[in-house]
Amino acid sequence: MQPTGIAAPALGLLGILAVALVAARVGALLARALRQPEVVGEVAAGLLCGPAAVWLLGSGRVGALLDSGALTGAKTVAEVGLVLFLLAEVRDLGLHRSAPGDRRTTLLVAAGSLVAPALCGLLLAWWVSGDPVLRGAAPAAAFWLMVPVSLAITAVPVLARITARRPAGAVGRTALAAAVLIDAVTWVWLLVAIGTAAGGSDRWVRAVLVLGGALLVAVLLGWALRTGPARALATGLPRTAALVLAAAVVVFALALEHLGLTVIVGAVLAGLAVPGGADRSWAPPVDLLARLGTALVPLFFVVTGLTVLTGDLVAPGALLLVGTFALAAVGKLAGGYLGARAAGMGKPDAIRTGALMNTRGLTEIVVIQVGFTSGVLTAPMFLALLVMALATTALTGPLLRAVDNRAPVVEPGAPTEEVERS
Repeated sequence: MQPTGIAAPALGLLGILAVALVAARVGALLARALRQPEVVGEVAAGLLCGPAAVWLLGSGRVGALLDSGALTGAKTVAEVGLVLFLLAEVRDLGLHRSAPGDRRTTLLVAAGSLVAPALCGLLLAWWVSGDPVLRGAAPAAAFWLMVPVSLAITAVPVLARITARRPAGAVGRTALAAAVLIDAVTWVWLLVAIGTAAGGSDRWVRAVLVLGGALLVAVLLGWALRTGPARALATGLPRTAALVLAAAVVVFALALEHLGLTVIVGAVLAGLAVPGGADRSWAPPVDLLARLGTALVPLFFVVTGLTVLTGDLVAPGALLLVGTFALAAVGKLAGGYLGARAAGMGKPDAIRTGALMNTRGLTEIVVIQVGFTSGVLTAPMFLALLVMALATTALTGPLLRAVDNRAPVVEPGAPTEEVERS
């Protein structure tokens, strides 16, 4: 007898969760064997679950799965995991508590890592604009905005996982803080592009207003978490405090997504609001949430593979693949390096910074998925950018190892070969 009612979606959700766990483990082991960060293998394996499902089960059964409530439930669980993971990773950035010199370094790295790849993105848009198959039928303004933002993104979630597994001291903190600033700009930039494609400015104006309201809510959340009763709850009943904090942050992040932003923006703002640094009152509850978030993040990659890579997509040409990767890598590596050098970093640390800023992974996939589903990006452009996201992220480990071999990290607690085991 076939399961009916709520049983079928529930069983489907459990099946997707099981596939995500297995794919994450297999991908992590393969990545480790290839001396890559585990997250690269998790992303690649998760994305391949969609095409593999079509090959094994047939498009009809996969289509039925996509139409059921199982995928909706899996998407929600994946977003919850992503929010909890980011909450913990961003908590200790301390952007608002950093010294003036640290803020200057972060701003310069962020500026270089945003402007240089955006210029390369304009060059890519110009290169493909004469080919209608690559260019598509989207409004010109939307296309010329979408391609640069696709190259300018730095993935906060994936970069956070790399720096968490590979202690990188000030360089890692600077790269992660700069990535947060870049994301704040590029998400609004993305909404402008999508709003332009929709034929009106009201969408991105609303997004700016929503972002302003979200900043106010984050400030109020930070104030509430620093009150006496909140600190007492966090230190005395950490599990209860973790549940309360998780509920508040997840509702905040999902509300922002409903209003047109993304759960990533909400998670980052909430992470910055949570007391960190020397204030350890909320450390135990957030650490509990971090373990849960880390376990659920691979589900996001599987959901993306099932929703995006199961349709009929036109393969991009080799020249487009190579050109997109080259422009994206040069833009981030050069921009991050020049920004770090302008801030006074030495050459080895500046190269490390550029390599870390070249990490795109998860956030890039979310951005190009939005561009593809909105009709701004064509299928071959989407696939070229997807391959670029994985390739530039995979390039991070070898570049860091090469720099470490020539100029080992000298900060205490920062060994030189962590990337190989991450």
